[in-house]
Amino acid sequence: MPEITQPILSKSPEPNHQQKDVLSLSQFLELLRAEEDYYPGEQHNTKLMISRLRKIFYDQWGWNSELIRGAKDIETRYITTIVTQETENTRPMGTTSTNPGAETKHRTITYSPTDRVFGNTRVGQTPEIYKNDHQEVLLPEGFYCDIAHILAGMDAANHPQIVTPLPNWLFFIAKLLPHVNSNLDTVTWLGDIASSAGDFLFAYLKNGKKPISSQTEQGIIDADAPGSDMLGDIDALVIAKNYDINSENGLRVTDIIEDYYLGKNGKEPMKNTRFQKYCNCVGLMGW
Repeated sequence: MPEITQPILSKSPEPNHQQKDVLSLSQFLELLRAEEDYYPGEQHNTKLMISRLRKIFYDQWGWNSELIRGAKDIETRYITTIVTQETENTRPMGTTSTNPGAETKHRTITYSPTDRVFGNTRVGQTPEIYKNDHQEVLLPEGFYCDIAHILAGMDAANHPQIVTPLPNWLFFIAKLLPHVNSNLDTVTWLGDIASSAGDFLFAYLKNGKKPISSQTEQGIIDADAPGSDMLGDIDALVIAKNYDINSENGLRVTDIIEDYYLGKNGKEPMKNTRFQKYCNCVGLMGW
């Protein structure tokens, strides 16, 4: 019987992402530092900067109303627009790979006319860090990783909550209804796997409620939960558990990421033992 697999370590970019568009870790960190420097004097407010950097890639309705409510009022640098016309610099909202009848909305961000660095000279333009799906980067050891997933996971860890459509004032009855105990899980591994499960259902319905092939299932997994996403999900939890990401006067976010992947002063980078640390965090003992 054919098997399906969930990739974690991938040496190729996610589907529909051209290798020529992928930045190296050092190139991405250079762009991310420029975003930190947009807020002079606040670069070491680790908790605040994580939210601001995360919102470059993941913001708007669901994130602010359902997933990370504690950061919903934090202002960001760019203007977010939801459109129906896809371009090379837009991101789809949700997955509809096997439900083509549904209209897909896309998210894009552009410079505002009051940008502190460029003024009104880049109105309507997409910043380099958001172009061409730059959040997926190539790590020095040759694996691909979605750094925006790390930012999302760290932000959720700083603003823990149950995930439920109930308003905050009804949280006390949330556990009586369908919910997820941890938004950190939802914005990382659980969200990715749930996307695959949802598209399994769409494919099953489209196929006349008959079993879908393993090849179709694998294609859905590769699109909805590629290795770069899952590796970012794992690294998010390991970083959140081993660095002081909640500090208001701590390390720059880019320094944390650089230390995690590259190490400093001859120290072994923490990513070398990521799987052991991850298993310890989530209770997968003996792996």
